[in-house]
Amino acid sequence: MGEGRGIDWFISHLSSHSLPEELRRLVEEAYNKASEYGKTVGRVSRFFPVEVGSNSRVIVEVDPETYYSSIGSPIHRIGDYLVIVDLKGRLVLGRITGIRRGDLLSMIGSNMPADSSPALTDPSSLATTTLLEVEPLMEADLNLENPPVPASTSIEPQSPVIDPRPELVGRLLNLPGEGALVGALATPSELIKQGSIPVYLPFKVFLQHILVIGTTGSGKTTFLKNLAAHMYTYRTSESPVLVFVDMNQDFIQLAFEPLPLQEADDTAVLIKERLFNNVKPVDGVIVLLPITDYILADSAGKILENWCDYTVKAVEKHIEEAIKPIIEGLGYEEKPEIRKISRSDGACRIEVRIRDKQIIYIPYAINTINTPTSSITRLMPDMTLLSLDLFRRTRERYRKLHGKYPPLISIAAAIHAYLVATQKRTRSYDGEIESYLIDRLKGVVEDESILAQLIKKKLSCCDQSLVSTAGDYIELVERSRASLRTLEAIYRRINSMLDAGVLDIIYPRLSNGDIELFIAVEPEWDWIVELSISKGYPIVLDLGVLNSWGAGGVEAARLLAYRMLEKLKDWKHKLWARRSSDLMARKKIVVVIDEAHQFFPQQKGSSEEQETARQIAAMISSIARLGRARGIGLVFATHSPKDLHDIILQLSNTKIILRTEKNQLETIDLPSDIKRYIPRLPDRFMVISSYIYRDYLIAATTTPLTMHYDLSA
Repeated sequence: MGEGRGIDWFISHLSSHSLPEELRRLVEEAYNKASEYGKTVGRVSRFFPVEVGSNSRVIVEVDPETYYSSIGSPIHRIGDYLVIVDLKGRLVLGRITGIRRGDLLSMIGSNMPADSSPALTDPSSLATTTLLEVEPLMEADLNLENPPVPASTSIEPQSPVIDPRPELVGRLLNLPGEGALVGALATPSELIKQGSIPVYLPFKVFLQHILVIGTTGSGKTTFLKNLAAHMYTYRTSESPVLVFVDMNQDFIQLAFEPLPLQEADDTAVLIKERLFNNVKPVDGVIVLLPITDYILADSAGKILENWCDYTVKAVEKHIEEAIKPIIEGLGYEEKPEIRKISRSDGACRIEVRIRDKQIIYIPYAINTINTPTSSITRLMPDMTLLSLDLFRRTRERYRKLHGKYPPLISIAAAIHAYLVATQKRTRSYDGEIESYLIDRLKGVVEDESILAQLIKKKLSCCDQSLVSTAGDYIELVERSRASLRTLEAIYRRINSMLDAGVLDIIYPRLSNGDIELFIAVEPEWDWIVELSISKGYPIVLDLGVLNSWGAGGVEAARLLAYRMLEKLKDWKHKLWARRSSDLMARKKIVVVIDEAHQFFPQQKGSSEEQETARQIAAMISSIARLGRARGIGLVFATHSPKDLHDIILQLSNTKIILRTEKNQLETIDLPSDIKRYIPRLPDRFMVISSYIYRDYLIAATTTPLTMHYDLSA
């Protein structure tokens, strides 16, 4: 009741008013107020007790005329919303959980005759009252002067029930009015209010981490692309920088418009017209392009002048294989314009202009020369503690003596030579060191005689050659008196990392007329993020090239992803430690990790696999917890939550679930009544469970707003 009239007022006036007269007035006021907020469709039943409590349901009666004249309204849909205008002056939002219909004969308890012939059909007996089961969710005062709270107040029988206006549903659900647009509020099968109620995720939710689940074809990637397109279309100072770990080359497509749909989708059209009408693809993307020694092998026999010259060939290959196929149907017939820009620190970027779109390539590889051992060991989760300790001691001792860490290839060469010499019972190492290095680098320099000279020349980054570095490292190995088994474990792991082809990429370069070996620079994240902010482009770590170019596979992908997360965390932590308040320190970073189960697998299998999973879990837990405080959010996307480590479920405070097989939902905490709908959800419909909402929500997004082309097909 308006003007502060509630139960206290009602009780205080009982002594001066007759009860029936007062109740009659309350009913009239409730019905008058109901007409302001929507169309009256029923009333709280007089024939069933009204209980409010855990898992309670309120029975609502709908008369036959209203029922048949309102086909398409909430009273015909499970999961839709109604509002009870309680006689005591409250608005109670409820969700329909059940619909009960009965023929007149069933209601009077008539038994079915032995012969139920067509002659017994009587349409008039369908004019019966419909009963709706409604779960009370939220309540507020009649004038919505205060925020809604969980429904806990008693509800009066005969209170009017309305089909609410869209804005009232949003107010009572306490839906955020800004942030990243998920889509339109929906039931498990169709839109609510014709797709006019937007569902947003506030940006702060991303720092509490999100898990997105959906089987192939459910719309998981479409949802993520549409989310990104909306965030960049309506970019503000509070908008985060998006970084995609892209296993399938889906997100390099964000800059290009979608192909026309072959078949119209009424639901998608409604959502697009109502909510996404002005959303467009981004103007460009920054692609972190892994440059591996496999790719550099294409240039073997050529000595080029700088890193950009080597990597431009990989960029041209990427354009031909990954970009041209997705724009063939868009009329982009112009030849891409390519411009190389080298930096004084050795890093470079290659800008590609395709009509009005831009792709900025940043060649990406891991450089360990200046990297603390603690960061390197995080890339070695399958090592035993004994092996990690020996690796740590010898590597740190080398740095103390020489001022820099040795390249991993030199460490591997040293251990290889030591193991071979021990087996032969000799202390002659040089031949085995040179043999190992030449075998490793012959794909970079074809002429072995030139290569044999180069490995003995000082590296551009160091005061030593690869050979002398390995020789000095052997001395540390000898002093350690480590067991051969421990050394073999380190050797196997480093070789596996080198086989991935993304660490310490060595290439020959002309310098003052002479040939020297260089180690590729790892680009720093302050530069990458600053470029992303200034351009307004998302960042994509394209790991799909590792498979398409036959380089490194899952091992390389994991190394690059783990390294990227560690570098981002360390960079943001340093900004925080300096108490920096500039834009870079304040800017939030959201990392979207597609195919997350590939990087953070379930803790199962052999004891070694379980220990590896445990160490990976510890790493991501550290990144997630520190990142939350430093402004890094994580979005994990997977079609296989059963294969995803449990720590991800624990870290993700928001879960978005598209159509998923029932057996994949065992570890997901959702009410059973909603779980049963998930395997049958239409494409692009999703259940959202988040602390930001007072209850789980269902939303739907539209068809792709950017290019959505399967490069693997």
